[in-house]
Amino acid sequence: MTGEVEKLENYLLDLLKEKKITVTELSSVTEKIIENYSQTAFPDVKVGWYAFVNGKFSPDKNAYSDLLGVVAWINPNKNALKGSRGLILLRDELKEVWQTKKCLTNISDSDNGEENTDKCEQVSLNRGISFPLFEWCKNYTKRTGKKVFVPAINQLIKIAKNLDIINNSLKAIKAPILKGWVVSSTESNQWRQRSIGFPYAVEGLCVKTDEKLVARIVMAF
Repeated sequence: MTGEVEKLENYLLDLLKEKKITVTELSSVTEKIIENYSQTAFPDVKVGWYAFVNGKFSPDKNAYSDLLGVVAWINPNKNALKGSRGLILLRDELKEVWQTKKCLTNISDSDNGEENTDKCEQVSLNRGISFPLFEWCKNYTKRTGKKVFVPAINQLIKIAKNLDIINNSLKAIKAPILKGWVVSSTESNQWRQRSIGFPYAVEGLCVKTDEKLVARIVMAF
């Protein structure tokens, strides 16, 4: 064992002994680091292609079983690590309130919908607020093992730039197309969430407790 590795091991053991990190958290961080540094090359994929549970992509909706959704955005940086290479839009269209109480949560990141969605759980526990869309994402992840989230406002804007291609692919699998106002996970104020109106990619605001709110769920790859 080299000196640097031994120092790292001792440091991690100290964190565990001092209860600054749990074994589960340590395992999760370790797995994430290993995955980031041992991943395959950037996939050869285009917006509008179909994504499947086995991690494959294809322009053919019938290429594999267990279709996940449609590729809705691709990172132009081909050196991007796994998890930041693009977004897959699930076929589901959800109509649900964002949160059950009109109050400020400070869940307002404009670029990271995954972080916004994750923060809902802690806010819910601390303040007794229910986030139905977060619960849907949580249950989907638990059921499939695939991490999904409500996109942040800038992620919806990126998706909007490929609207025609995405909608054509959604139509081909008889999934609801992107249309009307779609809520983001980015908070505006205590009453409203930032949203995008399709097909014109107009940014606006939606009332958090509106039962007719439409949301689309994504997955990073």
